This record gives sequence, C-alpha cells and structure tokens, in this order.
Amino acid sequence: MTSIQPDPITLLALLDQTESGLILLDGSQRVAFWNAWMTRHSGLSGSAVLGRGLTEVFPDLARSRVPEAVADALRHGLPAVLSPRLNPLPFPLERPLETGEGTGPMGQQILIKPLRPPGQPPCCLIQIQDITPVLTRERQLRSQARELTGLAERIRESETYLRAILDNVLNGILVLDEAAEIRTCNAAIQRIFGHPEADLPGRALGLLIPDLDGWPAERILDPEGAAERDRPPPARRCFEAMGRQRDGTPIPLEIAAGTMRLGRERLIVAIIRDMTQQKHTEQALRHAREAADAANQAKSQFLANMSHDIRTPMNAILGMTDLLEESPVSPFQKNCLEVLRRNGETLLTLINGILDLSRVEAGKMKLERIPFDLEALVAGVVANFREVGRRKGLFVSGGLEFGVTPQREGDPMRLRQVLVNLVGNAVKFTQAGRVTVTVQRATGAGTTPDHVVFQVEDTGIGVAVDKRQAIFDTFSQADSSTPRQYGGSGLGLAICKELVGLMGGEIGVTDGRNGGSLFTFGVPLALDTPDRTAPAPEAETTVDAPPEAIAPLRILLAEDSEDNVLLVQLYLKEENHRLTVVGNGAEAVARFQTERFDLVLMDMQMPVMDGYAATRAMRRWEAANQRAPTAIVALTAFALEEDQARTRAAGCERHVNKPLRKKDLLTTLHWARARPG
Repeated sequence: MTSIQPDPITLLALLDQTESGLILLDGSQRVAFWNAWMTRHSGLSGSAVLGRGLTEVFPDLARSRVPEAVADALRHGLPAVLSPRLNPLPFPLERPLETGEGTGPMGQQILIKPLRPPGQPPCCLIQIQDITPVLTRERQLRSQARELTGLAERIRESETYLRAILDNVLNGILVLDEAAEIRTCNAAIQRIFGHPEADLPGRALGLLIPDLDGWPAERILDPEGAAERDRPPPARRCFEAMGRQRDGTPIPLEIAAGTMRLGRERLIVAIIRDMTQQKHTEQALRHAREAADAANQAKSQFLANMSHDIRTPMNAILGMTDLLEESPVSPFQKNCLEVLRRNGETLLTLINGILDLSRVEAGKMKLERIPFDLEALVAGVVANFREVGRRKGLFVSGGLEFGVTPQREGDPMRLRQVLVNLVGNAVKFTQAGRVTVTVQRATGAGTTPDHVVFQVEDTGIGVAVDKRQAIFDTFSQADSSTPRQYGGSGLGLAICKELVGLMGGEIGVTDGRNGGSLFTFGVPLALDTPDRTAPAPEAETTVDAPPEAIAPLRILLAEDSEDNVLLVQLYLKEENHRLTVVGNGAEAVARFQTERFDLVLMDMQMPVMDGYAATRAMRRWEAANQRAPTAIVALTAFALEEDQARTRAAGCERHVNKPLRKKDLLTTLHWARARPG
C-alpha cells in the first residue's frame, strides 16, 4: 500500500481552505503563516503580516491573555483554550451579519497549541474558531431561560394568589374528573364538610354528597339524560342536594356545576354553597309570614264580624227611622228622626271607611278597569253636594277644563269615593265662600295624555303647614279640636291617600288661591277607545227607585233576627206580596223543596244551617229536579268584596248589604219580577 506524502505547497493550500483562522508563530512570536480565512475576516493579507509580531499587527492583543498564552506554549509547551466569556473578542475580526447587510464582530474561541518539529526551533499554532452562532444561540437560550424563570415565578405567584382567593371564598369549590372523583378543592370545603382539605383529592364525590354517590360527571350535569334523547346536554346546571358532614350531620347545599377543559381532559367545577342559614331564615320568614297571615286573617275576620254585628242593629235603626219618617210626625219628631238617621248613616260611613282601609292595607282591594265618562262622574259628585252647600251658603261647582277628554278607563267607583271624601271635607270645613272641583290635563316632564290632575279648592279654615303630611295618616286630623267642632274620625283622607296610591298617583295639599285649602291628586286614566261603550254597572245595594207597582211575588225570607223580620214585614205591609218567614237555613231548604217561590231573601249567618249551605242545597235540588233557578238574593251584614264573591259562589245572584233601606228592597223585588225565567 502506497502512502501519499503531500508536499508543503499542497499542505499550505489545504490550510488555506479550512473554516477557521490559522496563525503560525515562530519562536520569536513572529507570524510565519497566515491563512486565507484570516485574510477574509481581518482584512489583512498574509504578505502584510508575515514576519511581524502579533501585537504589532493587533496592538489591542497586548491587553488580552493571548500573548501570555503564546509565551507559555513556546517556553513551557503548554496548550491553551481561551474561553470567549473570559476573553471576549481578542482579535478584531468581522463576519457577515445574519441579516445579510454589513458585518459585525465575530465571537471567537482561541486554541493555542505548542509545536516542536524535529530539528526545528519550537513554534506555536493559533487556531481561531468562529463561534458567533453558538454565542448567539447561548444568548437566546439564556434569555429564554430568564423568561421561563420569570414566567415560572409569575405562575407560582398566580397560583399563590388564586389559592389565597379560593381559600377565602365562602363557597366551596370542587374540581372533579370524569369519574366524579375529587381532583382538588378549596379551604371552604373543609369548613362546610369538616374533612381535611388534604384528605379529599382522589375521593369519590359521594363521600360529601351521598345523593350523587356513584354518579359519573356527565350525569351530574345531565340527570335527565338529554344526550340519550339526541339533545345537547347542558353545559351547566344549578340544583339543590343534601350533603353529609364528616360527623354524619346532613347539610342542605346549593350546587352550581359546569364543565372545564384542561387540555384534552374534561373536568367538572362545582360551586357549593351551604344553605343551612338560608333554610333557617326561610323557615323563620315562612313562620313569620304564616303568623302575619294569621294575624291579617284574624283582623279581617274581626272586621267582618264587627261590620256584621254593627250593621245588624243598624239595619233595624235606620229601617225603622225610614218608616217613621214616612208616617205623620210633628216637626219636633221629624227633627229627632233626622238626627237619628244622620248619625246612623255617619256610623255606617265610619264602618265602611274602616273596612275599605283594612282591605287596602291588606292588599285585598282590586281596582276595576272599565270605560266611564269622567265629565258625568265629576258632575254627579258636584250635584250630590250642591244642595248641602246651598244650605250653608256655599257655592259648589266643578267640571273639566278645556282639552280634557272625558272618555276614560279606570275604576270610577273608587275615583268617585276619593272625590266624595275631598268635596265632603271641603264643604264640612268651609263656612262661607265656595268649593270648586277642577279636572286638568297633567303637564310637565314625564306626563302623558293619560295623566289627569284633580283639584278640590275651598275657602275654609285651611291646613297648617306642619299638619299637611299628618292629615293623611289613619285617625289623624289637623287639630285635636277638629272632631269636637266638625266631627269626623280622621279616616277619609287616609283612605284617599291609599286609593290614589293604588291607582298609581299621589295626593297632597297646599294653600288655596283665595285662602282655605287646595287638595290635588293626579292619576293615570287611560283614554277610552271611541267604539267602546261603558257597560251598565250592576246594582248591588242602591239604585234608582223602582216603579211603585210591582206584581205580587211569593217571597221566602230566611232571617233569624226578629227585628229584621219585622222591618221587612213593615216595608212590605202596603205591598200585595206573600211573605214566608223561616228562622234558619235548614227550614228555608225544607220550605223551598215543598213550595214554589219567586224570590228568596237569604241571610247568610243563621243557626242550624247558614245561608251559604242553604243556597248550595237549593241549587243542588233545582239541578236534580230540573227546575229553573229561582232568584236568590243574599241579604246580609257581611259587606266585604270577598263576602260578595262568596255569596255568588254559593249560588246567590245578587248581594244586598244591610242596613236594608226600603228603596233597596223594592228595587230587588222589581228585579226579581223582571228577571227572565
């Protein structure tokens, strides 16, 4: 085998092609060889540097370790590797920038190797390697390492921050895997259930919530199996369940569960709230509400009984007064009867006021919404007080201002009640001058054509500024001497305030323009459509007097009060009717089944069998025997709206309140005669 022995020229050519710088120094540290790579990156040709010392070529090398390392290699034969970190850029070499534009300093690694050729003085070879990419990559890696270290620190801080937040949240937080095993939880879980927080990861959810024992995560969110019925399962669900504390104590929970994706893993996050205190509060509120309802029921029952017990004797008092006024009496007797009648009606008004106020306060008063003529309503109120005012020397007037549309929708009965109270007070507290009722369109921001303003102005005694709020309170008047001088209970304005508020308005009082008082209230009254007509109101207790002549009727009166029986008999003494009287509901049913009657007047509170049961029994008997319904009218001292609804539900067609006035009874008889069937 033949070995190839390259000649010196070939060797020099090969050294020129290496991708690193090569410098050969002789024993005197002068340049003996300088390859092409050095020429490219230093800009100095070999001919320019041969025979010169390194520090002559590169004066800055004197401040580096290169001369010292070269001396050690020549003198002691010690090789050296100069790290770029300790000896940055010892040779002023340039390399193309990575951007392709221009050149920049070259990162270098220096290898110094002593050479001792046979028969030659020692020399030294310096090899320079371009490690710029390595240094650049190291810098990038160090930068990335710093960023990652900072990111890791921020993550640790975030975890600490989030953990602090989670551990201070009052609600418990559970993270569950798809098998409903606990992955992690917060400190509130320990407070709620009593289990140490560290003991729960890896445990089944059923440990804390037995109702969900064995449930997979998907069933927690979809207990109805929507996914099995080709419907998308819910992404979240709120529900209540019973939990179990570590000592076995049951605990009511509210749970809000939702899904969370962590990479490819699907997790369930459950927010758990201990509802023990809320349940206790709800129970306490329920008991309080039941107690309040019972108190309201007791109050309503008391008022109903009070109304009944007062109306029953008032029926006889006012009825007998009416009968006596029809008989020949002396002027003195007539005055006595007038006083008796007026005070009886005052007492009746007081009873009605108390009942109205109690119904409003209990939320039982319901407003109607029917079409009505506002102009006619106001004219009717004014007409009612015109004669009373004339006798006192007062001029009572009123009406709608120009531009106010009279066709409205609302509750005309309650609106009239407010106006009657206000005008009645104005007439009562005014000795001379006038009382004026004005209806205007509301103006100002936020008003609509539906808003109507009512003003009742008088020239009376007025209301002191410091009393203008108090007069609207229950049983309150402007002055303690008022009841003695003018009478009254202090209920009227309180009822007005409640009714106006129920209609969506407000009421207040200021000084009148000519002294006295100016009461103002505004309420929304919707405009009625032109094609609608107001339905005729159904009469209950008082309507226009019927014609005098009524064809004879067969009347069954079920009434346990002898005074009330006598009153009805006296009312009808001049009428040609056949009146049959029974003292309780059972007797009424028995007579009803054996005789034919055109009209039944049914008291609702009687011994043995009350009027409600008797009426129902009569209606059942009629249906069983295919008899046409007989006219049955409730004649009772129970006057509340719910009482009227109850009598109708029992089968009564009409409801007439006691005290029973003669014209009301005659109107009822006329209705029964004109009733079809």
